[in-house]
Amino acid sequence: MIWQFGDHELDEGLYQLRRRGRPIPLEPRVFDVLLFLLRHRDRVISKQELLDALWPGQAVSDSVLPRCVAAARRAVRDDPSRQRVVQTVHGRGYRFVARAREATPAAPEPPSGAERAAVAPAHAPGFVGRDAAMSRLRAGLEEARSGRGRLALVVGEPGIGKTRTAEELGAEAERAGFRWVTGRCHE
Repeated sequence: MIWQFGDHELDEGLYQLRRRGRPIPLEPRVFDVLLFLLRHRDRVISKQELLDALWPGQAVSDSVLPRCVAAARRAVRDDPSRQRVVQTVHGRGYRFVARAREATPAAPEPPSGAERAAVAPAHAPGFVGRDAAMSRLRAGLEEARSGRGRLALVVGEPGIGKTRTAEELGAEAERAGFRWVTGRCHE
């Protein structure tokens, strides 16, 4: 489904936010927060409901959600003092307040033979925006296959997809016959 609001489109199928047809880079969790608020725009969504829906069973810092909301506002050029897209309802939560409507997507053209041949390795649904990181991590797997040991550390701000990236690489490694071990560091 594609949602339109202002000069933006949020494409659920492509996991993409666009402004006037041009993609806007967005971290996966920021996309998820924006989409959740958009889907439930008829009411105020509490912080706890967002955390339960988007980080189920995970311990996350108190800054994760405000950081994601702030990044979503920047992406859609929402002035934090005016809040015309995402509104903070103090002490209650957040609400998507921009006028939004469902758009009918244009039928995609079938890919050419060359485009079909250039398809990247399959990922689980919703895993997007990590091509560069996955390329580097896959290169490390190939070096490990040739007998040179490797250690990869995935670091970054809370909620940007570190765990998901590691899980995707782990699944690829296991399919390739590697023994896969992970670790976590808590605050």
